Amino acid sequence: MRCFVAIQVDEEVRRKIVPLQERLSPLLVWKPVEFENMHVTLKFLGEIEDSKGGEVMTLLRSACTGFKSFELSFKGVGAFPSLEGMRVLWVGVEEGRESLVSLAKTIDSKLATLGFPREKDFVPHLTIGRVKSVIRKRELLSVMEGLRTEEFGKTKVESVELMRSTLTTRGPIYSSLGRVSLLGPA
Repeated sequence: MRCFVAIQVDEEVRRKIVPLQERLSPLLVWKPVEFENMHVTLKFLGEIEDSKGGEVMTLLRSACTGFKSFELSFKGVGAFPSLEGMRVLWVGVEEGRESLVSLAKTIDSKLATLGFPREKDFVPHLTIGRVKSVIRKRELLSVMEGLRTEEFGKTKVESVELMRSTLTTRGPIYSSLGRVSLLGPA
């Protein structure tokens, strides 16, 4: 099964991102992330054996011990690997960034004991779509520049989930395999 570790994003934030996706769509050929699939990935695990799910959950519980719930704010729009060679468009994380990076690094370290490759640099973001090609690059770059300070709302991070991604011809279908709650408010 294909898996990743994620944080779910409030519906209010996702609702604010949909008009952004609609605004960008005439400027590029891409696959926007579906409303119900928007999340913040902490670690992509790839294909794992069904039997490893329990071990992953045990390590996630261990990694999350001591982390209190926190808030994330979403602001600005960017691209990976760069604006010139964009393949992924994302909304950035502002408030709560340090807590998110710390949580992701701890999860990465724990899961490395199961043989999962270590992440080089975790960049907190919410993927909004995967780019195939750009139709009107100058206009797209201008729009993205204008969105650098655009705010998309806040999400309370109260848990981390192990997610399964089932690939279909209509796009991925995500389902939760388990949830680890963080401690109450800081």
